[in-house]
Amino acid sequence: MPKYYTSRFSDIFEILQSKGVVELSKAIKRYFFGHIQRWFQEKKWGESYPDHLSLIYADPNDVKYYLLQSRQTDYHFDQEIERPVLDVDELDRARFRVRVNTGKIIGGDWDQNKREWENLIIFQSLREVFKKNREWENTKFINSCLEQIDNGYDCYGYGTKNEFLENRCEYIDSLYTNMCKNGYKTQEELKDDHRSKDILHEVSVNIGRDGELIFNNETGHHRLSLAKILDLPEIPMLVVVRHQKWQRLRDEIQKKGLHERHESLRNHPDLKDVLAE
Repeated sequence: MPKYYTSRFSDIFEILQSKGVVELSKAIKRYFFGHIQRWFQEKKWGESYPDHLSLIYADPNDVKYYLLQSRQTDYHFDQEIERPVLDVDELDRARFRVRVNTGKIIGGDWDQNKREWENLIIFQSLREVFKKNREWENTKFINSCLEQIDNGYDCYGYGTKNEFLENRCEYIDSLYTNMCKNGYKTQEELKDDHRSKDILHEVSVNIGRDGELIFNNETGHHRLSLAKILDLPEIPMLVVVRHQKWQRLRDEIQKKGLHERHESLRNHPDLKDVLAE
């Protein structure tokens, strides 16, 4: 059975065990509703509709923002987090649920609600460790995680400070070392690593009306941060939602070619498929 579908079954059991039958029912409804919406959008856009399970390859430094709440986003941190508020959480952040929304075309103002990546505490802390040689315990991100454990909550699956420091920080160290030595790997290329999952676990972004890449706040915070710190030329990214105006441009290019007024977008990573037609 393909890994993608195996992950689906594991997700079902995880939701059932952690949140119960009611939340599982809601998740199943969202999943099927998402499939129906994708089917209609595929019929509407025809050949310019993107393959929702294909990756784009983009410069990590082109992701300059992360997503905040809007009327269109369907996961809001201030509604979902059930523990003491920590600095690292930034409760006005939001995302489009990857397993429900990947491949959707959505209009509205969601792409205008964003914050500069430089403000992300995870990124700031990793840069301090790997660029300024600061100890993990002296970073704001790790201190927030340890505070969470002090308050009786698990953090990344660890319930004690020693477990967290020995395992989570060591994992990030090894991730950085592996990227330095071997470059960036997709989840499929890392399938022998127990931490890797399916394609929906790749660094996920949304594309705004003008083609701007906006981090989706679901998976890949550490990987994207490290790719930026290492100044890697490009990494694979999964596009979750495209703005309706951007999809209209994709459709126009697919049908008529690239007009000279859009020449600056010729090398945009999300236009390679339509320009290749």
